[in-house]
Amino acid sequence: MENKLYGQKSSSQPENESMKTSKRLFDAFFGVLLCVTLLPVIIAIAGVLFFIYQKNPFYTQKRSVSLESKIFTILKFRTMFSEDTVGGDPREFILKKNNQIIAPFCAWLRKTGLDELPQLINVVKGDMSFIGPRPLSLTDLKTLREYYPQEYAIRSGLRLKPGVSGYWQIFGDRTLGVKNLVEMDAEYASKMSFAFDCYLVWKTIPVMIMAEHSDAVLGGREVNERISKTENARAVATEKYTVKLGTEV
Repeated sequence: MENKLYGQKSSSQPENESMKTSKRLFDAFFGVLLCVTLLPVIIAIAGVLFFIYQKNPFYTQKRSVSLESKIFTILKFRTMFSEDTVGGDPREFILKKNNQIIAPFCAWLRKTGLDELPQLINVVKGDMSFIGPRPLSLTDLKTLREYYPQEYAIRSGLRLKPGVSGYWQIFGDRTLGVKNLVEMDAEYASKMSFAFDCYLVWKTIPVMIMAEHSDAVLGGREVNERISKTENARAVATEKYTVKLGTEV
């Protein structure tokens, strides 16, 4: 099967298995390496956060790519007094930023993406990959299923591990909402390769160094204008999610 937008052909099952193996080896090796190397940094950040909040500096939440995929407990640094949103239309909160006033140190952690460092544990455990779709909370997934059934159907077909970083996290646009997220997830699935993952890891580094992390900030305009101007964007996304999604990688 050939992808009409990119002219890419779907991979065979052996290629899928090869990608799955190489991706897991990459995640395991560099996950352990970074956990050991960055342990002093993690301890230091945890100490500062404990001083600020006077409670557990780590925050956990059940997340997944879809309600049909593996649900796991994500580990992050606590950067707000409460991570929960109460009241209002749930469609207003999915993918939206939390507007709580937070300490400058915590704001810096979020801007650099260092609040994601504890997710290295999730990578080592095999819950997550360095690169993959953004994991959503179960509340967001239920909202997605109820109010955006077509987008949810596409995302539920993605047999991919969620990523600490990823295509949408780097190039997407949060303001374009769920449709943009799902289309970019499907596009990533169609383009997925070891080389493309390495490219996305490389693009993640300057975001952290320049403290520009906002889940989706770098180069989003060019990528999203191309996707938005595609007349049959939804049809393309629907086709793409069937290209390389036979097995979870």
